[in-house]
Amino acid sequence: MRNTTTIPEALAVATLCFGLFILWSLGAVAMGFREGAVSQFNDGELLSMAGLEIILGVAALTILHKRGYDIASLRPHPDWRGCAIGLGLYVGIVVVDLLITAQFSNVDQQPVSQMMVRAHMSLPAILIMSVVNGTYEEVFLLGFLLRGLRGFGLSFTLGASLLVRALYHTYQGPLGTMQILVFGLVLSVYYVSSGKLWPVVFAHIIGDVVPLSLAG
Repeated sequence: MRNTTTIPEALAVATLCFGLFILWSLGAVAMGFREGAVSQFNDGELLSMAGLEIILGVAALTILHKRGYDIASLRPHPDWRGCAIGLGLYVGIVVVDLLITAQFSNVDQQPVSQMMVRAHMSLPAILIMSVVNGTYEEVFLLGFLLRGLRGFGLSFTLGASLLVRALYHTYQGPLGTMQILVFGLVLSVYYVSSGKLWPVVFAHIIGDVVPLSLAG
């Protein structure tokens, strides 16, 4: 069993897991972030996204298993200490994001803010989507892509992971995408230094639950 990957395999898995989301996100940019260009935040959309991520995730893991990849090494292994660290990571990211946002106080309202205003979501749907999405993104972006390409150098593998993360969040607008990059960079640095996946997964789950709960 191996836990490294090749560039062709990494590209194939990244395309399978994130290709559709990237197309949707870039489509929203091409349409000028018009209403209806991106999915709305409601229970149906959240549960549909969670279901799609589960299907794509199972497909990717099945393919990797058949190719001799150690998929057990992608398991986050939840624990209370990791939850505490994840909470600390999230708080740190929020502080940095506030500092960044303060520098762009004169920028027009971003698309993601407009989407949040129109949002109507229930707590169960938010929790389901947040757990699935936080696990899905960090398992494949960090556990698979960042760790798997480490033989090509930290700069390359970090850049590849952040590029994929940014591309499927462009629907949030320039400032939103910048905040996502900060979010991804903080989680990536922690993961590289610790090798622990659960804290970054938990930080991501909180990072979805909090804003969606405030909006819903």
